[in-house]
Amino acid sequence: MHKALYRAYRPQKFEDVIGQDHIIKTLKNQIYSDNIGHAYLFCGTRGTGKTTVSKIFAKAVNCEHPVDGNPCGICTMCKVIGNQT
Repeated sequence: MHKALYRAYRPQKFEDVIGQDHIIKTLKNQIYSDNIGHAYLFCGTRGTGKTTVSKIFAKAVNCEHPVDGNPCGICTMCKVIGNQT
């Protein structure tokens, strides 16, 4: 089965995302302060990382043991969210 490159090599933590430093800082601060909003709107042109950042953010918000604002990647919730297409 063919898998697109953007799916195979999607960043798994905030530090791996390039060119969205202001967004990453804002989202990590939301996680640190435990002040998560009820909705977030990710908008922009194609290929800017909207889906990637939202997937990382979803993992971090639901992660049982976030590390430095990033999802741990080993808890049950991280694995469940990571296995979804």
